[in-house]
Amino acid sequence: MSNAIKQSGAYLEIVSFHLGDQEFCIDIMAIREIRGWAPVTPMP
Repeated sequence: MSNAIKQSGAYLEIVSFHLGDQEFCIDIMAIREIRGWAPVTPMP
């Protein structure tokens, strides 16, 4: 989910997501890459 928050005359765009029972928000300018699911590699 993407949101915009107006703060002191400027907009701050964030991405929010749920992980378990917690909610997290990240400034979109801090995101470098969004990757899809990949197969798990077993480790010895």
